[in-house]
Amino acid sequence: MIRLRFHSSRTAFLTVFAAGVFCTASAALPEVFNHQGRIAVKGVNFDGTGQFKFAFVKADGTTTCWSNDGTSVAGGEPVAAVLLPVSKGLYAVLLGNTALPNMGAIPPSALGHEDLHLRIWFSDGLNGFQQITPDQRLAAVPFSIHARKALSADTFGGLLAGDVTGWQSATAIADTTVTGKRLTGFASSTGPISADDSLLSAIGKLHGNASLLAPLESPTFTGTVSGISAGMVGLGEVDNTSDLNKPVSTAQQSALDLKADATALDAKAPLADPTFTGTVSGISAG
Repeated sequence: MIRLRFHSSRTAFLTVFAAGVFCTASAALPEVFNHQGRIAVKGVNFDGTGQFKFAFVKADGTTTCWSNDGTSVAGGEPVAAVLLPVSKGLYAVLLGNTALPNMGAIPPSALGHEDLHLRIWFSDGLNGFQQITPDQRLAAVPFSIHARKALSADTFGGLLAGDVTGWQSATAIADTTVTGKRLTGFASSTGPISADDSLLSAIGKLHGNASLLAPLESPTFTGTVSGISAGMVGLGEVDNTSDLNKPVSTAQQSALDLKADATALDAKAPLADPTFTGTVSGISAG
């Protein structure tokens, strides 16, 4: 481990044995980093609650890339401190762990710099805050989550393979990747298609819904058929008229009229020797 010392004009004398800063894996950025160290005040290992302030600075120490409370400027001391338990001088902390009071998250942009250093301030509660020197350089492990090659498509090494081919900066998808894709797991179904459907399930619904439709040629319907009007089937002039009110053609009416005239003639008495039946009226003695 590296031994770091800091001398102050005050009476306090701090010694830090730093175990380093290591990346701790997590499901998603921003990341947290495990930092461990040992604090001694006037040559005696500190015990109790220590007050710490942390910042990531560039190599020249004049640019702050991150600090525990976000207030550090130009490598300066943050305002708020993080309280950590210290036992026999030993302490450990997850930098960027927002569950700790006054500890802010570490954004990926803070790691997009080369030669980052961790700057620490410490107070035992009696002698005030003192900056521990020298700053600790971050090892390569944290940079693995923000590697330079991952930031630039131009430096991507190697060709892509599989459904996507070509170089990182000029990828291509072959036509057969889409047109020749097998419908593995296809199942016909029915129902409306929604935004939650996958392409495969949407095709399944289209197939199932189509099987419920009647063919255009010689369709056979079942159940109660509705929604079909006389005009749809070319019978726009047809109406449900009662028998007494059904219209007849002109030719039919003329034939009926002739039939009526013939019947009337048959009912008349002849001029020669007429014979009447029933009750005769309208004949006078004259």
